[in-house]
Amino acid sequence: MPLPNARITRGDARRRRGPTRAATGLLPALALALILAAVATTAGAYTWPFIHYTETEGMPTSMVMGIAQDDSGRVWVATRTGVASYDGADWKLYDMSRGLPTANNRDVAVDHTGGVWAVSQTTPLRVSRLVGNSWETLPEWPGATNGVETRELVAGRDG
Repeated sequence: MPLPNARITRGDARRRRGPTRAATGLLPALALALILAAVATTAGAYTWPFIHYTETEGMPTSMVMGIAQDDSGRVWVATRTGVASYDGADWKLYDMSRGLPTANNRDVAVDHTGGVWAVSQTTPLRVSRLVGNSWETLPEWPGATNGVETRELVAGRDG
């Protein structure tokens, strides 16, 4: 609000309307520089090394149904031929000869203690835990009858 007896001339009002021409040209350039800096900073954050494994590299099958990684870095893969593990150098297959109730497995999970669990794709639903080099299968669940489809195995904090 103008002071009493103060006069604003027409030229003063024009100058007070907005930024100067120099500032108007500077703002878009500054905004563009900030956007480019943000893009350059985050662009490298999403570049991950990717290796495609197949039977040629020792994987038992390229049909992967589920995947998990334990604290040591070992990758566990549920497949239609069993559960495979990869330690960064070699693949190892755990199949029915090692105690899995079926070769066709839907998912694999690692619990908070490092235990590895697998769930079958077949009916009735079967859940197994790796103990040493062989699998122990839990008793059949009365509610896991025909028509029940399992999509994922999740290990809770309570094991």
